[in-house]
Amino acid sequence: MNKGSRILIFLTVLIVYQQDLSGQSKTNGTIDSLLIILKFSREDTNRVNTLNRLVYQHLVLNNLDIAKEYAKSSIQLAGILGFKKGKARGHYLSGLIGIKKGNYDTSILHFRSAIKIDEETDNRAGVAQTLLSLGGAYTSKGNLVDALKCYQSSLKIQEGIGNKRGQMMANNSVATGFGNMGNYPEALKYFKASLKLARELRDNNAIANNINNIANIFIYEGNLTEALKYVNESLEIFRASGRKEGMAFALNMLGVIYEMQEKHDESMHAFLECQKIYEEIGNRRDIAKLHNKIGAICISKENYAEALEHQLTALQIFVEINDKWGIAESNASIAHILSIQGSLLDASAAKAKYDEAINYASKALLLVKEVGARETEKGLYETLWTIYTRMGDYKNALEYKRLYLRLKDSLMSNATTRKLEQLRTQYEVEEAVNKEKASKEKAIEIEKLKYRLALLEKKTEQEKLFAAQKFENERILAEEKAKHQRLLAEEKTEQEIKDAKARALLENEIKEKKRRTDSLIAGMAGFALISVLCIIIIRQRNKKNRAIEKAETAHKITELELQSLRAQLNPHFMFNSLNAIQDLILREENEKSHIYLSRFAKLLRQLLDSANQPFVTIKQEMEFLELYLSLENLRVPNLQFSIVKDPQIDLEMRMIPNMILQPYIENAIWHGLSQKKGEKRLNIRIHEKGAFTEFEVEDNGIGRKMADELKQKFNHVHNSRGMQLLSKRFELLSFEYGDAIKATISDLQHDGKAAGTLVKIEVPISLSKQAQKLAHDQNHNN
Repeated sequence: MNKGSRILIFLTVLIVYQQDLSGQSKTNGTIDSLLIILKFSREDTNRVNTLNRLVYQHLVLNNLDIAKEYAKSSIQLAGILGFKKGKARGHYLSGLIGIKKGNYDTSILHFRSAIKIDEETDNRAGVAQTLLSLGGAYTSKGNLVDALKCYQSSLKIQEGIGNKRGQMMANNSVATGFGNMGNYPEALKYFKASLKLARELRDNNAIANNINNIANIFIYEGNLTEALKYVNESLEIFRASGRKEGMAFALNMLGVIYEMQEKHDESMHAFLECQKIYEEIGNRRDIAKLHNKIGAICISKENYAEALEHQLTALQIFVEINDKWGIAESNASIAHILSIQGSLLDASAAKAKYDEAINYASKALLLVKEVGARETEKGLYETLWTIYTRMGDYKNALEYKRLYLRLKDSLMSNATTRKLEQLRTQYEVEEAVNKEKASKEKAIEIEKLKYRLALLEKKTEQEKLFAAQKFENERILAEEKAKHQRLLAEEKTEQEIKDAKARALLENEIKEKKRRTDSLIAGMAGFALISVLCIIIIRQRNKKNRAIEKAETAHKITELELQSLRAQLNPHFMFNSLNAIQDLILREENEKSHIYLSRFAKLLRQLLDSANQPFVTIKQEMEFLELYLSLENLRVPNLQFSIVKDPQIDLEMRMIPNMILQPYIENAIWHGLSQKKGEKRLNIRIHEKGAFTEFEVEDNGIGRKMADELKQKFNHVHNSRGMQLLSKRFELLSFEYGDAIKATISDLQHDGKAAGTLVKIEVPISLSKQAQKLAHDQNHNN
C-alpha cells in the first residue's frame, strides 16, 4: 500500500469515528456518573445502553481492554433480553475497538453482526453507519474492492433516507475508496460532493477535514498550488474553532507542501508551529516524526550538525514509546547524515564517522526487516554501499550495491504489480457501470504497465552489469598501478646493480694498476725517476677519468630523479581524475561518466607518449591542457576557461618542461573555483617577457586564505603533492641546466575582498634552446 493510500485511509477512519462519537458526546455523562447509574440499574435495556455508553467513553480515552469488557457484557445482556438495537450497538462499538487494536478480522465479524441485526429491525441508518466502518476495516486489510462496495452501499442508503450528514460521510468514504485505487479524478468528485454537504450543514470540522482531503488529492496529482490554497483554508477554519488537533494536521500538510516546493524556510516554520501544538496536547509520536522532517530540511540546507541533533531527539522519543518503525527510520537517517559528514573530512577523521554510520545502519537494518520497511531498507543499502566505496572497501561496496539493485528491482516490480492489482479492482467496480468502455481502456492500460515492467527489468539488469563492470575496471586499474610501481622498482634495482658493478670494476682496475706500478718500481730500480714520472702521469689520468665518470654519474642521477618526479606527477593526476570519475558514477550520472572515461583514456595516451620526454613544445602542452580542462568542465559544469597565446611565439618550436602548468591549474580548480558560488573563470595567458617565456594562470576563486579556512573548518588537511613535486622538479632542472624557473603566487583583491589567485611562471628562453639541442642530439643518435 503506497503512502498516499495510507493517508486517505487515516482520514476516512478519523472522520467516521469522530462524527460518530461527537454526535453522542453531548448526551453522555462522565465515566463516574455512568458507573453510579450502572451500580443502581436493573438487568434491563437501560443497563445495556449504559454499558454501551461506558464502552464509548473508554474508547475515546483509548482504554481498549476496559472498553472490550463492557462491550462483551452489553452484547451478552442484550442477547438475554432480546434487545436487538442495544446488541447491534454493542457489536458496532466492538468493531471500532478491533480497528483501534489492529484486529481487523475480529472487527469485520462484529460489524457484520451489527448489520444483520439492524437489517432485521429495519434500522437503515444503523446499517449505513456500520457499512462505513466495515469499509474502513476492509481497507486496512488491503481489500479495496469490498471496501469501496461498502462505501457505495452506505451512500445509496443515506440518499434513500435523506440523511445529509450520513451522505456527507459516505461521499467522503467513497472518495477515499477511489483514491486508494489511484483513481484521483473520481476521488476528487466525491470529496467535493462531501464538502458541499458539509457547507450546507455548517459543520466547520467536517468542512476543514474535506478541504484537507481535497488538498491531499492535489498533492498526489502534483498540483501543489491548488493543494496549498485548500490547506490554508482548512487551517483558517481550525484556528477559528480552536481545534488544536486539526490545526496540527493542517500545519503538517502545509510543511510537506512547502518542502515539495523546496521552500525550506516556510516548511520549517510550519513544522515548528505544528510541533508546538503537539507538545501542548502531549502527542509524542508525532513530535518525533516532526523532528525527522525538520532534520530532513536541515540536510537540504546542508546544516548537518542540526539535522543530526533532530534525528537523535526523534530516536530517543521513539525508543521511549517503543515505536520500532520510528526507531528504524531514525537510525537510517542518522547513518545517512554521518556518511555525509564523513565525506567532508580527511581520511583519518572520516573513518571514525564512517564506522559510526555503519553502526547505526546495522541497527536500522535489523529493525526494517522486522517491521517490513523495504524502502528504508533500500536506502540503507545505498548508504552502506556509498560508505564502503569511500573507504576503499570495494568488496563490501559491491555486495551492498548488489543488495540495493536487487531490492530496487523487487520494489519496482511490486509497485507495478500493485498498480496492476489496483487497475484490476477498479476495473471490477466500474464494469457494472460501463463494462465495454472500462474493459477496453483498462486492458490497454494493463498492457502498457506490463511493457513498463519489462523495461524496468531490463534497466535493472543493465544497472547490475554496469556495477560489475565498474568493479572489474577498478580491479584492472589497481593491478596496472601495482605493475607500474613494480617496474619502477625493478628498474631502480637494475640500475643500482649496474652502478655497483661499475664501482667494483673501477676498484679492481685501480688495484691492478697499483700492483703493476709496485712491480715496476721493484723490478726497475734503475729507472726510478722514469717510473715516478710514469706513475704521476697515470694517476693524473686516472683522476681525470674519475672526475669525468663522477660528472656523468651525477648527470644520470639528476636525469633519473627528473624522470621519477614526472612518473610521480602522472599517478597523482590519474588518482584525482579517477576520483572525479568515481564521483560521477556514484551520482549515477552515466552519460557524463562515459564521456569522462573516453576523454580520460585519450589524456592517458598523451601522458604515456610523453612520459620519457623531459621537454615538450608549448603547442603540445596547450593541447594537453585543453583536453584536461574539458575533463574538469564535466565535473564542474559552470567552469569557464580561456587560453590566450602571444602570436609572436613559435608554439611548435619553443620548448618547456613537460606538465609544468597542470598542477597549478588543478590547484586553482579544486581549491579556488570548486568552492565558489556563481561565475567560475580560469584564464591562461602565454607571452614573452625579456629573456623569459611567461605563463600566467589566473582564477576568480575564493582565494588561498578562504580555502585554508575551509580546510580547517572541516578538518580537511590536503597536502598539495603535485605542487611539492613541481617545486622539487624546478630545483633539479636548475641544477641540471643552470637556468632557474621562477614561480610566484599572488592573491587578487577587489574592494578589499578576495577576488582570486594569480600564478606567474617564468621559463628562461635559454632553457628552451638547450631542450631543442637535446632533442636534436637524441634524434640524430637514433
